[in-house]
Amino acid sequence: MSNKNIKEILLYFDHYSNRDFKTFLGDPIPCKWHKHKKQSKFKLAIFEDGIVYQCDDTGMLVETNLTNLEEVKSRFESFTGEKLIN
Repeated sequence: MSNKNIKEILLYFDHYSNRDFKTFLGDPIPCKWHKHKKQSKFKLAIFEDGIVYQCDDTGMLVETNLTNLEEVKSRFESFTGEKLIN
């Protein structure tokens, strides 16, 4: 995802952790974890290379990576029933 899209998304999220993502086969991958400011159950894992995933409360990644702002908006709306950006 582009840095521009990530910056726009982060306006609506609070950072809550810098813990690494632990893979099954390789070394831990540096990752920043964010939760939505109003819908705290909606969380994102953002990797240093711009890859963005929705994640659940256990830190497991959900589905496929979100490659643009529209995909994040769509996932947020389907998960919460609300619009990410009004």
